[in-house]
Amino acid sequence: MTAESARVRLQRTGRIARILLDRPPLNVLDIPAILQLREALSTVLAENEPDLIILAGAGDRGFSAGVDIKDHTPERVERMLSGFHAVFRALASCDRISIAAVRGVCLGGGFELAACCDFVICEESARLGLPEIDVGCFPPVAAAAFSDLVGVKRAAEWILTGRPVTPREAHAAGLVTRLVPDGDLDWSVDELAGTLLAKSSAVLRTTVRALRGARSPTFSAALERAERLYVDELLKTEDIHEGIASFIEKRKPSWKHR
Repeated sequence: MTAESARVRLQRTGRIARILLDRPPLNVLDIPAILQLREALSTVLAENEPDLIILAGAGDRGFSAGVDIKDHTPERVERMLSGFHAVFRALASCDRISIAAVRGVCLGGGFELAACCDFVICEESARLGLPEIDVGCFPPVAAAAFSDLVGVKRAAEWILTGRPVTPREAHAAGLVTRLVPDGDLDWSVDELAGTLLAKSSAVLRTTVRALRGARSPTFSAALERAERLYVDELLKTEDIHEGIASFIEKRKPSWKHR
């Protein structure tokens, strides 16, 4: 992989590994970016030193606007899902602490990625939401995980309406750990990292494994079921293809309801 083709960058400083989504302007995740994200995470987890994984988006405009809509087509979607969901499975089963640093746009798969980290530090002006329903899709990770994270009713509302979710609302729901003023994100992430790194590495990892044990098997099974519904049923509808086409063509969808 050349520097020019890098969509994800990995930086290590002692016990901290920073994974930067770097596909300007909004860090949309296409299949190459997803595979690089999976590779970066695998690299970190194969090393002994890092205790913290900090996920962030390059630039000031967004954490990530989600997965590239062009990779939801039938010929690409299974590769996209397997690569992207491998990231979530790794985060859900590893003994490292993950922190999402969120500013700007954080939508769809980007919102799922941030929400499934152990800590979410979010600027007050960030734009959150799960708009997949409006392009004839649904977010499998959110369908599998958000009921546990924010409650069944709230998860249903966010996923089924696709409406924007304010950072204050996400914080009140427990999805955002710390809501910070614009401009304070980097300082707040560093402050949290400092607090965590003052602890014993061995104790942190043992405690993380204890926390993971409460939800990892349940999440894995729920995600597998959501994947199968997506591939075996959703992709066979006419409306997913209409939704994707209308988004690409920048027009309103004309639903066939089948």
